[in-house]
Amino acid sequence: MISVLWKNGYLCKHINVSSPKSLYDTNGKKITTLSSSAAGELIGWSGEIIVTKSGGWYKILDPQGKTLKTMSDMTVGTVISVSGSTFTSRSGSWIHVWDVTGKKLATRPAN
Repeated sequence: MISVLWKNGYLCKHINVSSPKSLYDTNGKKITTLSSSAAGELIGWSGEIIVTKSGGWYKILDPQGKTLKTMSDMTVGTVISVSGSTFTSRSGSWIHVWDVTGKKLATRPAN
């Protein structure tokens, strides 16, 4: 699995080959090593936020990789898009729009 995170303002690749996990820049230079709990699968990103998933939890990160909010997939559903400072999820037959604080901004039927 390859996912990406921001580190010190750089978009980086995370290669999940061992635990703990190494973080590389886009040129393949190792930046740091993260604990398994600090990284996850990249779900989506924008210029303002990054959404990752690890187990049953979504992490909302700022561009520097700082966790802004952690939310259960039971609450969120499945994240389907990230744009600006919001992300969109589908839960059953509903589409929800969330902000970086975890506040639900809008809900509409999926069909």
